[in-house]
Amino acid sequence: FSNVSIIPTFANQNINIGEVVQEIGKFEVSDRKNNEKLKMQIIRSFDVNNPGTDIKDLKGGVLGGGLNAGKLSVGDHIVLTPNITPGGKFKSIKSTAVYIQSEFGEEKSVGRGLSIGVLTNLDPSLARRDALVGSVITSEDNLPRVESKLKMSYEPIKEKTVFDKPIQKGEALLLNVLSSRAVGTAQDISKGELYVNLGEVSIPFFSGDRVIVSRKVKNTWTLAGSGTLL
Repeated sequence: FSNVSIIPTFANQNINIGEVVQEIGKFEVSDRKNNEKLKMQIIRSFDVNNPGTDIKDLKGGVLGGGLNAGKLSVGDHIVLTPNITPGGKFKSIKSTAVYIQSEFGEEKSVGRGLSIGVLTNLDPSLARRDALVGSVITSEDNLPRVESKLKMSYEPIKEKTVFDKPIQKGEALLLNVLSSRAVGTAQDISKGELYVNLGEVSIPFFSGDRVIVSRKVKNTWTLAGSGTLL
């Protein structure tokens, strides 16, 4: 986006709205392949039932997030792969998309790039208070890897930074992968590659997913670079 124009805009006064629309029209639309397999990251999860709701009226857990690839339709069978907290055990959960809603209202089928909420037939207690944040929704033939030892390509940010030396072996790092967030330890650093151990935590991911790496500076996590999981 280095050549994108900067257009001063005042929407309430309808100033430069046409210019913004014209600039958006210059963007290249990515090729959305029809054979992409479903992948959706969970950034929110809810139990929408009010206390005292009769059992026959209970609704399943609601999952909110962005559709990274493929498409999702009402009635589709889905698999939820959770991230694993210390002491937890890995288990994928099968469910069904009962109802889908986007910012435009009810949807029967949605494609990549849209943020949606999905009503499922999951036990609502599993989704309560964002308990499933960091999980990934896929189809049964497209399950993610779930690992605690990660290998990635790594490139530090090129701009002037507060870091006076490169990542050191044994240094604590904060990783953001899809909607998962975990702290690990740098195990090995070679040219262009980084190995991180998350200990008892495991996260779901696919090879090729982007990872954001932060280092601690004066007790504050600071963006250090990014990479791709291998």
